Amino acid sequence: MNITNRGKKWEFLNSLWILWSFTLLLSCVGFFWIGGRTGRRKWIISGLIYLIVNFGLIFTTSSLKANGNILYNVVMAMILIGWFAAIVQSFMTRKEYLIRREAVLDLKAATRDAYRNEIREEYIPQGNTHSAVQTQYQQTERSTHLPQHEGQGIQPSDVQPVAAPDTKPCMGAPVDLNTCTEQQLADLPGVGVVLAKKAMNMRTETGGFISTSDFNEKLNLMPHFASQIEKVAYVSPVTPLETNSGNAGRVIDI
Repeated sequence: MNITNRGKKWEFLNSLWILWSFTLLLSCVGFFWIGGRTGRRKWIISGLIYLIVNFGLIFTTSSLKANGNILYNVVMAMILIGWFAAIVQSFMTRKEYLIRREAVLDLKAATRDAYRNEIREEYIPQGNTHSAVQTQYQQTERSTHLPQHEGQGIQPSDVQPVAAPDTKPCMGAPVDLNTCTEQQLADLPGVGVVLAKKAMNMRTETGGFISTSDFNEKLNLMPHFASQIEKVAYVSPVTPLETNSGNAGRVIDI
């Protein structure tokens, strides 16, 4: 039974680190490896413990000259026990490591795809998407109209060609930068959700934008986005913010 969704081959290749535990002095390397690849501190700490204990005991045995010394036998027994513990812990850790490693790779892939889509939307001109729309429209027209003439004795040359749609970007109603919603701001070229919230805060603090150029400069938009916004947005007259006077109101005598 597979532990992950990536198959037995992937699980086998990602379990080869266990071989380090069969090496007496290098049993700690495997734990350093899996701890670094998944960000789990507990496995790195386990590697440090095996490293310190093993080398400490080996240096102790080197100072014991006689092999028949009881202390030497005790130290050797402790080394073997630690070695065996590292092997057992490696096999017990394998399942958790494979699941965590798969989760890390999936998260990296999702983050990479999100960044790729964001960059593609930012740098690919909007006009390029209309060629695909035009092709789909032409295919739909062919599949819808041409079969109607089959069996009626009408030659394809007698059928009037369908005019291709306008390839110019279709702009909706102009957006008023001083009264539109946050979602309308986010839909503008190069703005997005984060800058839309920033624009809403600026609009609340100052009462509105003086011009589209003022909007572009305050959001620090790139020139090609600024030129697109100039075509699809405008600003209504700014209403000065009302200031509260200390003498406002009236006194009612009771």
